Amino acid sequence: MADRADVHLRDLRSFLAVAEELSFTRAAETLFVSQPALSKQVRALETRLNAELFTRGHRTVALTEAGTALLAPARRIVAEWDGAVAEVQAAGAAARQTLVVGFHTRIGRGLVPAIGAALAERLPGTVVGQAWGLTETSVGLTMPDRAGGSVPGTVGRVMPNTELRVVDPPSGRDLGPGQAGELLARGPQVMAGYRGRPEATAAMLGGDGWLRTGDLGLVDAEGNLVIVDRLKELIKVRGHQVAPAELEALLGAHPAVADAAVLGREDPDDGEVPVAVVVPRPGADPDPDELLAWVAERVAPHKRLPALRFADGIPRTPSGKLLRRALHGQDRQPI
Repeated sequence: MADRADVHLRDLRSFLAVAEELSFTRAAETLFVSQPALSKQVRALETRLNAELFTRGHRTVALTEAGTALLAPARRIVAEWDGAVAEVQAAGAAARQTLVVGFHTRIGRGLVPAIGAALAERLPGTVVGQAWGLTETSVGLTMPDRAGGSVPGTVGRVMPNTELRVVDPPSGRDLGPGQAGELLARGPQVMAGYRGRPEATAAMLGGDGWLRTGDLGLVDAEGNLVIVDRLKELIKVRGHQVAPAELEALLGAHPAVADAAVLGREDPDDGEVPVAVVVPRPGADPDPDELLAWVAERVAPHKRLPALRFADGIPRTPSGKLLRRALHGQDRQPI
C-alpha cells in the first residue's frame, strides 16, 4: 500500500459500504454468497492506494489484508468528517434560531434598548436585534447583524441592493452622517404603487423610484440607522424640530414612569411647545415639578417640557400605535 495518497471521501464511503455488506453476509452465514458490485469508487481507491483491497472469486468477494488494515482509519476519517458537518449544521441552525428581530414600523415606537437587554438576559445565547421597514417595502429596508445584533438604539444597516437617502424635508437636500432628515429608500423590494390610487402613489414615489417613508432618521458614522420619529409628528418650537419619540423615550427611562406620550400644543410665543401625558408606575407618586426639572436637565432648551399631566393610561391601538388624536382631544383639558 502507498505510504501517502490523496483519496476522496466518497471512495472511502464506497469501500466501507462493501465491507459492511460482507460483514452482514458473514453474520447471516451466507459468507461470500452475494457478491457486491465493486463500484468504480472502490477501484479508484485501490488505484490511488496502489493496493488490492478485495479479492474477487467466481462467487466470492473478501477483504484482503490491506483492506482489513484500512477499515479502522477509513471509519475514523468518515466519522470525523460527518461529526464536523453536524457541528457546522447545528451552529448554523442555532444562529438562525437565536436572532430576534423587532421591526420598527409605523407603530410609533421601536425596541427600547433596556427591553432588548432584558430580553437577551432572559434568553441566554440569543442575539437581539432590530430592523426597519414599511408595508410598502415588503421584507424591509434594514437588518441587524446576525452575529452581533444591532447597536442599541439603532435598527441595523441597509439591506443589500437597497439605497437609502437622508434629506432635509423642506429643501430635499441630501444630509450627511449624524444629520436627521426624512428617509428615502429605493430597491427591488419597494412597491410598484397603490392599486387604483395614482395620486397616492405619486405622493409616495417619485419618478426616480425613491420612496418617501415619512420617517425621520439619521445614519451614524458606522452606517447604523437611527429612527427618530415620524415626520408628521414633529413639533416645531421656534423653528426647531422636536421629535416626540425622543422625549417619550427619555420619560420612559425615569424609574417612576410606566408610559408617556408627548404632544405639540399651540403657543403664542413659540408657535408650538411639547407637553407630556405621563402614566406613573404602580406605587410611584412622582412630583410633576421634579419630573419636569429632571427632563430639563437632559435636553436642549427648546425641547424642555413646560407642562405635563398624569393619566391612568395612554390610548393605543392593538398594535401599539399611539392614538394622538384621542390625546389631543384630552389635551383640551387644563394641564
